[in-house]
Amino acid sequence: MTEKNQTISNPGSHLDSVVSNLPWGDAFDIGLGLNAVTGEVLGAAIKKPNIKDEEVKSSQYYYHFISTEAELEQQIEVSAKGKYNMDGVNLSASASYLNQIKFSETSITLIAHYSSTFSGYDEADKYELTDEALKLIEDKDKFREIYGDYFVAGHRRGSRFTAVFRCETKSASQLHKFRATVGADTPDVFSAEGSVKFKNAATENDVNISIKVEAVGYKGVLPAVPEDPEGIIKLLEWFKENELGVPVRAKLYHFSQLYSGFSAEVPIAPATFVALNQLYLTHWKIKNGLASIPSYYQKQYETEVSNFESELNAYSNTLAKNTTEREKLMLRANALYEDLRAVLERQDFYFSVAGQVAKEPKKDKLITCVDCGPKAWLYGYSTYNQSNAVSIHSIKKHYNKKWGPTVRAHTFNIDPDQTKLIVGWEIRGNLSNAGEWKKISDQVILKNSASVWAQSDFWGDFDWTLHIYYVDAADYIFD
Repeated sequence: MTEKNQTISNPGSHLDSVVSNLPWGDAFDIGLGLNAVTGEVLGAAIKKPNIKDEEVKSSQYYYHFISTEAELEQQIEVSAKGKYNMDGVNLSASASYLNQIKFSETSITLIAHYSSTFSGYDEADKYELTDEALKLIEDKDKFREIYGDYFVAGHRRGSRFTAVFRCETKSASQLHKFRATVGADTPDVFSAEGSVKFKNAATENDVNISIKVEAVGYKGVLPAVPEDPEGIIKLLEWFKENELGVPVRAKLYHFSQLYSGFSAEVPIAPATFVALNQLYLTHWKIKNGLASIPSYYQKQYETEVSNFESELNAYSNTLAKNTTEREKLMLRANALYEDLRAVLERQDFYFSVAGQVAKEPKKDKLITCVDCGPKAWLYGYSTYNQSNAVSIHSIKKHYNKKWGPTVRAHTFNIDPDQTKLIVGWEIRGNLSNAGEWKKISDQVILKNSASVWAQSDFWGDFDWTLHIYYVDAADYIFD
């Protein structure tokens, strides 16, 4: 048998000749170079071009509810996604609103955009390499080290006003009713009619609305953000009167557009750029997650997030080639994001438990069971399947005694324990004629102690069980 020689090639990437719609970076300027692999902004390899300003301008409105992780990712893709390894770490000013988005079982965010942009890019008809760049371009590695793979050929100017309406409730059912009241169509909150409808729906369903505004491309000082949806309309009118278009999107040309012998190949596999995109996407979600959780837990995670971001920034220029560090950062990012989401999921559970308090029987209300048993009375939660972040533990107290000439009675006491938070409890009469019981504590759910009294039927056996279901109190410090 004849063996055939096999050549295993290291797949590289062919860079696009033109990259459009890249978020404008703070360090960008016309003519500057960008390295697609390291993300570095480098010196200019082109002569100063004669930029022609675009003159046709248009405006549009956009409204969207964010209620899922997929919808958050879509917002990131539209507002902040870079290309290859260029500008992957830092959020541009026009995308800072992403940190204000919050979604969970009890919260949802309405994003309302007004944008006014020029229809095309401000760019030149012709670009030329400098004499220094021409002398170096035959040495691709040296040229890329100094000037990169692309140069900033143009920018698209615009202004954008983004209002972020966080809608928070105390229960999932409240949120569902709110969405039903608002209707299938996302409300046009930049109109008087839509704003009133949105506000009324929130009031009817006891929804708390907090408003943040991010604005880019205006002159003067933005007035204070009003606390009600109707006031946002007046703020938007001020913004329109003071629009001043600034670069919001970049257009890049690969240097092969100016010198055909300059290869667009880089020794980085396409899958590596995909992995980098996923890492940066998760980083943005971490920033959003930290901003979404209550301040008590923000303080716990701030240092960890800051350390992660510092390391990500420190290695960003080498991540395309440093597989070990990239994979290590990806594992950290996934774990950190899951931890932050877990806080929100536990908050949802806490609010759901709080809704069960009113269902407990009143203190000292006698509940009788004659020929009704065995029977159990459950209040609150014994299990919770909606989130793995919620871990419910249990305490079992059982007492039984054979019949005698007197009524048998027993008080089940759970001593105070600051480490526990009760989320449910169950009293069970284990016999057909169980007897009667009453709650001695004012409240059991969301407390750390309990007292329940039970007694047998006259001349009957006594057999009762109390189950207490609790979570770790340190994980449930919510207002």
